[in-house]
Amino acid sequence: MCGVRLWHQWQHGIRNRGLRRRLKIESLDQLVAARKLRWAGHVARMGHERLPRRFLTSWIRNPRPHGRPQFTYGHSLNKTLEWAGISTDFAVWSELAQDRRAWRALILATAEYPPPPPPPRGGGGSGGGGGEGGGW
Repeated sequence: MCGVRLWHQWQHGIRNRGLRRRLKIESLDQLVAARKLRWAGHVARMGHERLPRRFLTSWIRNPRPHGRPQFTYGHSLNKTLEWAGISTDFAVWSELAQDRRAWRALILATAEYPPPPPPPRGGGGSGGGGGEGGGW
């Protein structure tokens, strides 16, 4: 990262955690968890007729195999919700996800280094359509 090679880390005792803290970079686990929560919120806002929503809320009637069942997306999502401090009850978190801005703020609150706020949208300025000049 940032010109620090593995040899430098080993030679000078630099840990990944310290390097990420200096560069203000999230860990891979946090990035994956945030993406998973964003996707879950997106699916929760879908209509019941959409296939991803049906997969998320469906139930399989076949008996489970012997031994430890496979780690499913539902198990993974519940672990991520617990990590973020959000209720694992589908009715609760899907209701929270209906408000897109509040859901995004909730996810950003779990970040160690939240991104800066986006620039305000608005008219004017150079960019966008119309006018003269090169373009497509």
